[in-house]
Amino acid sequence: MSSSANGAGQGPYQSYQSEAEGSDHEKDHKKKKDQQKEKVEKVPFLKLFSFADRWDYLLMAVGSVGACAHGASVPVFFIFFGKLINIIGLATLFPATVSGRVAKYSLDFVYLGVVILFSSWTEVACWMHTGERQAAKMRLAYLRSMLDQDIAVFDTEASTGEVINAITSDVLVVQDAISEKVGNFMHYISRFLAGFAIGFSRVWQISLVTLAIVPLIAIAGGTYAYVTIGLMARVRKSYVKAGEIAEEVIGNVRTVQAFVGEEKAVRTYREALLTTYKYGKRGGLAKGLGLGSMHMTLFLSWALLVWFTGIVVHKGISNGGESFTTMLNVVIAGLSVH
Repeated sequence: MSSSANGAGQGPYQSYQSEAEGSDHEKDHKKKKDQQKEKVEKVPFLKLFSFADRWDYLLMAVGSVGACAHGASVPVFFIFFGKLINIIGLATLFPATVSGRVAKYSLDFVYLGVVILFSSWTEVACWMHTGERQAAKMRLAYLRSMLDQDIAVFDTEASTGEVINAITSDVLVVQDAISEKVGNFMHYISRFLAGFAIGFSRVWQISLVTLAIVPLIAIAGGTYAYVTIGLMARVRKSYVKAGEIAEEVIGNVRTVQAFVGEEKAVRTYREALLTTYKYGKRGGLAKGLGLGSMHMTLFLSWALLVWFTGIVVHKGISNGGESFTTMLNVVIAGLSVH
């Protein structure tokens, strides 16, 4: 009787406890779904320039012009270089007239070097300056937004380590994306377009063969960059998590010692570092394989182009200097897209 009474008395409590556990499980599951939705959401690239003003737009415009001029200067260099090769090749036949023409093309290299100096300085200075300005505005806006939050947010949703990491590391990533990398993107796109335009206008046969193998180089380089960047981002997040654990333990060291939690803290920190080591090991392997495959594709492409350039020169379609520099020009232009 007593056992049955106890069982009857425990029944409602057990059912209430199971219902509470089920509701808690549903809440946790819903919370995880919401977190996954938040992770999927992405910001458009142009939204990163929301803090730019008129001065920033002027700096970005001038920096873009400098980046395009800097990128197009490399294909122009190869034009001068091809002419110089042809002149030096005629040195044994006409030694008296070669020196004056070599001096002329040497001056062309000097003028091109001055253009590259000012265009590269304009590119880097303008984009870095506007990146610093916009990043400073982002930090102020983020800090102002966090200070306007309720104090309970720092206990439940955001830790001190996350706030500090967002102000420093995360804003640095955004700053890098809207400053130097934008200039580099315009620089390489300009080099790609100018290289292929000059190549097709001079020796279109070599440019056409190169155009067929550029996608292979771009795919190898793009896959290598994508995998490496993804793994390095995971390593960085793991380091942030390990840093938060260390900061929490050191900040509450008396409480940890009072409850004899030193071993647990060390074990938790070790697990976080092991996760970082695992991603770092994968990143090193992927980086080595990706870099090796990209260089293998590149050298195989060089072998094909050198063989085809020899055929072009042998059949008299073009001279040696122009064919050789066109090959260099188009390959380097193709490498700009990886």
